[in-house]
Amino acid sequence: MKAEVDNIVSESQSLFGEINAKIITTDSEPKVTEVAEGIQDVNSNVTDVSGAKIYELPNQIVPKKVENFSDEELLAMLLENGTEEKRLSVSKDLLSAHGEKFSFLFRKNESDLIQYRTTVGDYAAKRIAVVSEIIKRVLRENINFSEPVTSSPKVFDLVREMAFLSQEELWLLILNSQNQCQEIIKLTKGTIDRSLFDVSLILSNVLRRGVKRFVVVHNHPGGTSLPSREDNDATDRLLNSCKTLGLALLDHLIVFGPRDTDYYSYSDDGKLW
Repeated sequence: MKAEVDNIVSESQSLFGEINAKIITTDSEPKVTEVAEGIQDVNSNVTDVSGAKIYELPNQIVPKKVENFSDEELLAMLLENGTEEKRLSVSKDLLSAHGEKFSFLFRKNESDLIQYRTTVGDYAAKRIAVVSEIIKRVLRENINFSEPVTSSPKVFDLVREMAFLSQEELWLLILNSQNQCQEIIKLTKGTIDRSLFDVSLILSNVLRRGVKRFVVVHNHPGGTSLPSREDNDATDRLLNSCKTLGLALLDHLIVFGPRDTDYYSYSDDGKLW
């Protein structure tokens, strides 16, 4: 029995030596697929008498931690078609097509991702859409409705998920007398034959709730940071109507990205007075 165990140990050490020689280098990280193949070779040859595996992955060939992956490597983990090199190439192309930003890519919904399915695979397209939805739900979980909305950063905290919308939308934030957000209403989506800003719809929703303070927010999915002429004209019309009705438009925010500074505020720019 001792001789059998000695033979097993000797064989395993030899196999691990071959694995290390193939996949451990001084100038690059081991590839996950190569590590998996190497360990499968060991497990297929080195077992105890009951068939159980007796050797685990050695510390020196554990793949690097996820937080150390490049953007291309992270995205490649979601893809399914082709070799590791092919997936890395595709992920690089996807990021390049979206301004090297995850936020642009993850604005895509399932229907938007159809164009990529022949490249990344059906399940990969679904996974990208799932990640996008998870991001939005995490952002919703961090919303603090009890905190007064006293500045543009406070408004942005409430609507940051708009940075991941694939279509232009207009949201209405209803505030109470203490400037706490009571409700977020998703009013309209941009279409070819309908203006995003329906001033009468905005005002009717405010008046129906018996409040005087509110904020409007819309997004620029293309990442444009400045308001358009149409944005300015609609804001002027809304502001003039508010003055007539005794309502307070506290801000109009345009969201164009997920970072803390990725928005434009009409209030901060002095255009609501």
